[in-house]
Amino acid sequence: MTEISDRRKWWAVGVLSVAVLITGLDITVLNLAMPQLATDIGASTADLQWIINSYVLAEAALLLPIGLMADRWGRKKILIGALVLFGVTSLFAANAETSTQLIIARTVLGLGAAALVPIPFALVRVMFREDERTKAFAVLSGITMLSLPLGPLLGGWLVSHFWWGSVFLINVPVVAFTVVALIVLLPESRASQRPRVDLTGIVVSSLGLVLLTFGIIEAGRLSVTDPVALGSSALGIVILAGFIFRERLLTRRPGAEPLLDMSLFRSRPFTWGTILSVVVFFAISGLLFTLPQYFQEVRNNDPMETGVRLLPVILGIAIGVIAYNGILNRFGATVGIGLGFFLIAVGMGAAAGTTLSSGYGYVFGWSVIIGAGLGFVMVGTAAVAMNEISEERSGVGTAMMQAVQRFASALGVAILGAIFNANYRGSLELPGLPAETADAARDSAPAGVEVARQLGSEELLTTVRTAFMDGMSVMLWAMCGIAIAGLLLTVVMLPPRVLATAKKDSKEGDASSDQDALAGYSGS
Repeated sequence: MTEISDRRKWWAVGVLSVAVLITGLDITVLNLAMPQLATDIGASTADLQWIINSYVLAEAALLLPIGLMADRWGRKKILIGALVLFGVTSLFAANAETSTQLIIARTVLGLGAAALVPIPFALVRVMFREDERTKAFAVLSGITMLSLPLGPLLGGWLVSHFWWGSVFLINVPVVAFTVVALIVLLPESRASQRPRVDLTGIVVSSLGLVLLTFGIIEAGRLSVTDPVALGSSALGIVILAGFIFRERLLTRRPGAEPLLDMSLFRSRPFTWGTILSVVVFFAISGLLFTLPQYFQEVRNNDPMETGVRLLPVILGIAIGVIAYNGILNRFGATVGIGLGFFLIAVGMGAAAGTTLSSGYGYVFGWSVIIGAGLGFVMVGTAAVAMNEISEERSGVGTAMMQAVQRFASALGVAILGAIFNANYRGSLELPGLPAETADAARDSAPAGVEVARQLGSEELLTTVRTAFMDGMSVMLWAMCGIAIAGLLLTVVMLPPRVLATAKKDSKEGDASSDQDALAGYSGS
């Protein structure tokens, strides 16, 4: 890759962050537009589910192949092509007149999104020296996490002031600016020895990822015991296991070029950096699943108010991202990641104590604590893992990390959502209600609130909200336990001062490099 000035590199990181941001926003920005979609284009419940899920499924199908394409044909070229596809399709989606048109548009958006997160991380891996990389990863990791709670905030504002299509239309000028800026700022980069296109690996991995993702989505939508969800997930796991076995064989064969370089997993920092990022994505997915419902159904906030009340999480993430570098310089990534999991555990424990009478100040406090923990963990795990990926295969390596994080999020919603729903229904006592009405109230907390309002019963409304808090409390304690497990894994499995940068000043040269800190753990 052509050398570029420091100022130009950081401007490029800023523009790459925009690409990452719009991808994350599109995962959640549409959620608050569902009622308008049902009215304006006649979308059924099944249609609405496919409008959301088609994006995730398409992204899963292309995540690994897009990394290979970027390494082979050029990361800048593939990224700009994906952005153009994303922008044009957003314009089509904003003007969709039927559910079918919107589902098709969301599918194509997902294909474009598959390139818009892994390739920016891969470019940072290539552009920056080791001593600069962590700061650049901090920016991209922070934006990745910020985009999720920002989605409902932006979506709520747009839906409140315009129409549902505005959540897509806003992408068009942003994409146009980003494309022009990247053409000017970024040099092209690709693997010096272009990897062979492994068509068998692409087809098998894509099929397995789609089946597993579909099964997880169905488990979250219906039940973790649903036959279709179980069957699809099981088949996806079997296919992916066969894919991994094949890739292991190819990795050991001289001259072979597997789609996924399994030798990466001989590196302890890469393996555990990836696993710990999966743990935090799994845990936080439950919070993003329940917190908007808490504000809307328990505290009776409208979509815009709900988005505003998610800002403390964003504030906490920003604090964690900014503070992380100081911890890293002084103590290393292990302490930073461990501190992050500790903060998440403390925040989740405090959140589990929230009651109907808790004021917003209490919620604000634990939201900031959890957000700060997320900032620490996301930056730390990305830096630890990405430093182990070679420049030659940075596209595929980063795409693999993004794939497992996406699965962790979907699986977290399915499993933690099931824990929440089971405890909500178990806590909901509805004596005297007709069976059909009681079943409707047990279906979900929003349905229970709607039933109470239709009946004009404050008593039933309080009962539903109390049951919601019971279900949320149990789920949050489970997430607290997951964060504690992440803390223990960090302490046991990561080296004490991995990536410590309070080491070598470029002029004084009196200590070891980042790579020296990692060297004793690669291949062990």
